Amino acid sequence: MEQMWQPQLIEIIQMRETDPYYGHFGFDQLVIPENCTHVRERMEQLTMRFNERYAFRMLNYGTLEKWQIRLQNKMDEVVDKYDRAYALYAEHAEGIMDDIKTGVKRTVDGQNQASGSDTNTRGSVTRNIDTPDSKVNASDDYADSYSKNDGTSTTQYGRKDVNKVTEVTEATGILLENINKTINAYRDIDTEFIKEFENNFLNVFWY
Repeated sequence: MEQMWQPQLIEIIQMRETDPYYGHFGFDQLVIPENCTHVRERMEQLTMRFNERYAFRMLNYGTLEKWQIRLQNKMDEVVDKYDRAYALYAEHAEGIMDDIKTGVKRTVDGQNQASGSDTNTRGSVTRNIDTPDSKVNASDDYADSYSKNDGTSTTQYGRKDVNKVTEVTEATGILLENINKTINAYRDIDTEFIKEFENNFLNVFWY
């Protein structure tokens, strides 16, 4: 009993060399919208990645025409998303590197000095009252004499803390931490893009 031939991608690519018919199928034959300029510019690289990943995978549709339609459908679903991703990475490439390098180290210099004051007000009153028998009766200040002393004094005491904060941009320590964070967060957009086409092939592997 004859079995239906289910070609691998590598076979389609190889048959292009001898039969122009097969040249109509494949990743490089997909139509990319004109506004998706970043994807259009990367199609050569993306085609190479596509062919490398799926070279020995069998197509999951009975005819090449149906398979190509499904391939185009998947491209149409994801192309805008990845074109924006390429654009954002390109636009912020310098900022991403600056984020890796930037770190702030804070140092505090402190000194103590005498400061503060306390003000005390002091006064004294002297009042003398003489009797009529006193010799002071002959004085113009008869009956009494009165004196009052007022004064203030200021006492310095206590301490005052003076702190100066210095901020220095440096890479030591912070650089390695930021690099590791960036590596973990960074996405290879080409790889993510090509993985979207996984379901256009059978999940059958021959060893």
